[in-house]
Formats: sequence, structure tokens, C-alpha cells
Amino acid sequence: MKQHNRGVVTFLSLEEINDQLSHIGRFEEKAKCGTMDFTKVGMPEIGIAPKEATNHLVEMLSVAWENYARNARLIQYDFSGKKPGFHIGDEQTQIGKKVSWGRQGDRRSSMLRNIAKGKVWSFGITAMPSVWPFPHLKLKSRVIFSDVVNDVAGSVIQNTDQQFRLRRSVCKGWRNKQWHGRLMAYLEILSGDSAWIYIPLSPSFNLRCDAQPLLFTSPVTTQLANELSDDDEETDPALMGGFVEDTDEESES
Repeated sequence: MKQHNRGVVTFLSLEEINDQLSHIGRFEEKAKCGTMDFTKVGMPEIGIAPKEATNHLVEMLSVAWENYARNARLIQYDFSGKKPGFHIGDEQTQIGKKVSWGRQGDRRSSMLRNIAKGKVWSFGITAMPSVWPFPHLKLKSRVIFSDVVNDVAGSVIQNTDQQFRLRRSVCKGWRNKQWHGRLMAYLEILSGDSAWIYIPLSPSFNLRCDAQPLLFTSPVTTQLANELSDDDEETDPALMGGFVEDTDEESES
């Protein structure tokens, strides 16, 4: 919910808001509208213009996603000056275990956690809601590193410079195929047997997200053809713990 003047803008019903905020007072419904109408026309009855309405909606959806990710017991890591990333941990999959993904054709598999350079790396994402040109979540791939304690993941490394150096070296050998596979495996864990991911917005209302990323055809491509087999990513020495020479170029993570 989002505070506005002496009230709140929320996905909760009147009964739900009075139940949750009964310690504050009794609420009355002043206006209501559909979600997309809210972004297009706002709520003039209570003085909310479309731009402000869109900002409110994006903020509420961000809070809903973060609450969902925490309830799923994903590992939260707050990147400097940016939205938090949520990463795969012990409760989702074991270190070094491949996660199957793919609903059509041959099933594939990708690894979301392993040990490299004496540290445990964990794949995750930062999700950023957007309503233009249509409602969607932008997913940015992330990787964090933890110390190894008795062959299991210990505490997440808090030194940002060390995290940066590890991402730059360990992840630099990953190509689009590896990043795509890890993202698909991540979404597979969140969706389970469903084709959807349901993010609670209130006790009676969920945000339903397609568990498959939006597909598109690019008018351009790289000069190198993608000739890797599905399992070639797991032979990358950076992934399996081998030495990878450091460079001055930062890999996208």
C-alpha cells in the first residue's frame, strides 16, 4: 500500500484494510478503479494524476515482489544504490546440482550454485516492474559470492570490492547461452509445476506473471554462431572452479 494524504492507495479490499489497520482507525472507500485505468487516468477524485499513479503502482509492485522473494526464502543482497537482488540458496537447490528447465521439446538443465575460486557463487535476479509499453517485470541477472565453510555456503561476502572482483573473473567466461539457461532454471524454481508465477498483492488478489520470458526476434546477431551444446556450459573452468585470468572488463551480472 502507498500512503496518500490522510489515506492509502492499496490493492486491499475495504474489509482487508480495516482488518489490517484497525489499530489506526476506520477507513472508508473514496475511489476505486482497474489497475491499468489507474495508470492512464489516475484517480482525479482524490487528486492523483496519471504520472503519480504510475509511480505509486510501480512502487507497490516492487514491494510485492520483494515480499514474495523473502517469503520464498531467497537470499537477499542489496546492491549499492540499486534495488536488491534475490538469489538461490540452500533451500532451493544444492551446490553443484543442475536444475532442469524447459516445457517444450527436450528438457535442459543449468547450474545455479557452485564453488569457484574457493567461494560459492549463487545466481539471482533483480526484478523491476514497468507498465510501458505493457505491464511486465524487467529481470536483471545477478551473481553473489559467499564464503565456503565445511563445503557448504557460509555468510555472503559483504566486501563490495571483493564481490566485484569475483564477478569480473568468475563470470567473464559465461556467454548468453549460460546466462539464459540460469535465468530459465531460476524461473523454473519459482513457478514449480505451474506455467505462472503468482505474486500476492493482497489476501484476495495476486499478480500473475508468465514464467516464460517474452520472446522476440532480433534483426541483428553476433558474428559468432552459438554452437555450444546444452551441457557445454558446465565445462567452463570458471564455473567448475578452475583458474580464470583477471581482466579489466566487468562481466554483466
